[in-house]
Amino acid sequence: MGGVFLPPLFFARSVADELRALAARGWSGPERKIEVLRRIVLWGLVLFLMTGPVPASWSEQKDSPRIQDIADLIVLRPLGCVVTVGGACFFVVTLPFTVPTHSTKKSAEAFVAKPFNYTFKRPFPDENL
Repeated sequence: MGGVFLPPLFFARSVADELRALAARGWSGPERKIEVLRRIVLWGLVLFLMTGPVPASWSEQKDSPRIQDIADLIVLRPLGCVVTVGGACFFVVTLPFTVPTHSTKKSAEAFVAKPFNYTFKRPFPDENL
């Protein structure tokens, strides 16, 4: 097979064509087997060199939204608003019991401040989810 060397667009098709051409000429002798092996290695090298380098940063695409971020925005933040309002109501209801025991600060922290901070002060997107 003489002439100009042109790399194939499809590796498998070119190897199959090469093998068919060699089979038509006959498989006799070790020279043919070496020639087949040499051509397969050559086409494999061409395919390898045609792919080119791929930066490692492509494997970690930060631009695409994660499912956790979508769930945080659609489910957890609105639920946090509801829990914050409910916690504030529950805090007011429990005031007669927390004032005499001087645990108003702990109650406010548990029922109002923690849900409020979770909902409104947490960064988006939150890497700790």
